[in-house]
Amino acid sequence: MANTLITYSAKGVLITVDGIPLEGIGPDTFVSIEVPEAWTSASSGDGKLVTRAETNEAMTSLTITLAQGSASNQTLTNLYNLDKTTEGGRVFSILITDTNGGDEFFAEKAWISKPANLDFGKETGTREWSLQAAFFTYNVGGGTAR
Repeated sequence: MANTLITYSAKGVLITVDGIPLEGIGPDTFVSIEVPEAWTSASSGDGKLVTRAETNEAMTSLTITLAQGSASNQTLTNLYNLDKTTEGGRVFSILITDTNGGDEFFAEKAWISKPANLDFGKETGTREWSLQAAFFTYNVGGGTAR
């Protein structure tokens, strides 16, 4: 196997909601996508039979962490308020792409399930947004050799 160098940069991870790029990401983990299990399984009491069932789960949870001073907090606040005040609700698309490699997540229907808490201290902090997304696609592709 040839020697390979993979380079990652947080600057290469692009988060777009409702066509608007989010900027001012948090300093540590700034996006987390919890992909649901594809299967559930059970074993019989005597251990001679295992059955599995496809979950057909079409929904997932995401967490996006932004810097406290990021203007994108207002973007997410506006989307949250629009969803709450629009009859029947208003969802948006979300696209997360790692341009360093092949990782990508897309959902045409997403919404903010819990807005960020307001925390204040001596130093600036972060704002953590909880989202739900339905009918998503994703790819875990790794990095690109340079």
